[in-house]
Amino acid sequence: MRKSCLIGLLGAGLAGGWAGATGPTLITYSSSAPVVDRWMYPFSTRPCTELQAPIFSAPFAGFDDRDAELLLGFRTSDSVPAGLERQRYKILGGTVTVTVANDLQATYNPNAESWRSALPATDPRFVPKIQASGWPIEIFGVGYRNGFNEATNPFQQCSAFGGAPVVPPAQGARNAFVATFDSAGNATDLSNQLKQGVNGEPMAIGLTNSVSAGAKIPSGTTLSFDLAGITSSNRAYLQRSLARGRVMLAVSSLEPTTGGPGGGTGGVTYPILATTRAGFAEFNPSLTLLVAITCAADFNADGVVDTTDFVRFVASYNELLDAEGDLNDDGQTDQDDFLLFVVAYNEFLCP
Repeated sequence: MRKSCLIGLLGAGLAGGWAGATGPTLITYSSSAPVVDRWMYPFSTRPCTELQAPIFSAPFAGFDDRDAELLLGFRTSDSVPAGLERQRYKILGGTVTVTVANDLQATYNPNAESWRSALPATDPRFVPKIQASGWPIEIFGVGYRNGFNEATNPFQQCSAFGGAPVVPPAQGARNAFVATFDSAGNATDLSNQLKQGVNGEPMAIGLTNSVSAGAKIPSGTTLSFDLAGITSSNRAYLQRSLARGRVMLAVSSLEPTTGGPGGGTGGVTYPILATTRAGFAEFNPSLTLLVAITCAADFNADGVVDTTDFVRFVASYNELLDAEGDLNDDGQTDQDDFLLFVVAYNEFLCP
């Protein structure tokens, strides 16, 4: 067992850990003023200034499955110092909020529905939905193409939507897209999750206590995405974002629109979200994060590298690709990270 090997190597050093002189720095970031608040829809006539953002899927040829999204960007560097090593940012909690603008049209679904439930029932990958009506509103990290990236060419409020479509009129072209990330931070595009059969789950689902499951969502309902229990790869995505000073997120849903290349038919069943330009500050999208800045090996951010952190490291190490214990940020938790952990455990004083 890898765990027993680690315990043997660490040996008598498990007598305790080192407490820092000042302990972790706790920071609460809170903003309802996103620097990017963009309806990502290829046929928007005013993409920089939309008052509302319909969120829907278009599961037919020529269009992305996740066709209309709300792209949100928050500048965190005003209160969370940027430029530190990824693992020094310990995300202890956080919430994203969005507000539904249309009245009693979208159905509230608080369940983690599988994307396979959106496939035809005849598809061998199909699984039944948990709730018959409605699709959850989901939030993801953001990936890029055509030269955009967070390091040197970040996507802005009025950046070009996309390049030449892979399949006309607009499929596979968007420059900023809904994505999941591996432990090394590599993005997997989920824009055409149904057509391509790509596995990938959201970071979180939008929830509210004011609407019952299966009921229609009233206008003005705020949905909250809880970032406390997200996967280690999603935490790593947020950590890298904090290191760069900006968090980019995309709100999406597989609730379908009707129609096709010839035009839409039928009524609206999808949510329409308010943007900051709607003129109601209480409806603005918001992001709150509770962040502790400490040493990389202090996983629980209590200012001490001790047996509690060792247990967390072992769990990550046994997964190999788990991002939490990847202290050198090379995409895997391995022997190199263990050696770094031993040094931190025996010598390092957390700032």
